[in-house]
Amino acid sequence: MRQAWELVTAGPEDAAQCVLLLPGGANAARSFDLVMAEPVLAGVRLVATTLPGMAGAPVSGDTSVPAMARRVGELAEQHRCDVLVGFSHGATDDYGYEAVEGKVHIHDWHATILHLLGLNHEKLTYRYAGRDMRLTDVKGNVVREIIG
Repeated sequence: MRQAWELVTAGPEDAAQCVLLLPGGANAARSFDLVMAEPVLAGVRLVATTLPGMAGAPVSGDTSVPAMARRVGELAEQHRCDVLVGFSHGATDDYGYEAVEGKVHIHDWHATILHLLGLNHEKLTYRYAGRDMRLTDVKGNVVREIIG
């Protein structure tokens, strides 16, 4: 049987960036083995944990949303994580159909992902058909609220 809060880590401890991976459902921390083995991520510290009640891990302690969020925050701080994969931003309507809080345009997401990869999206500009183009169009702002 798996253990709740089991930790699996990869990458150098002194890496410039650290990502906390939170698998859910039937996935455990070890579900990220293939991702962690990717050579392109060799310089990034990856930390995965199995949440209580997920992937056969026992439910232990307080599993309320505030308690889980507090524990995940502690893990992120303890491991100096910049990004929490599995983090929710904003809110949707009662049906989960439309965002009602924290709306973020796709260009903003692209700018944020590029930022986390160490790239300035505004410098990825090329000339096409007489117009300056880039992946984030003429828009795109880094969403700082989701960066740890």
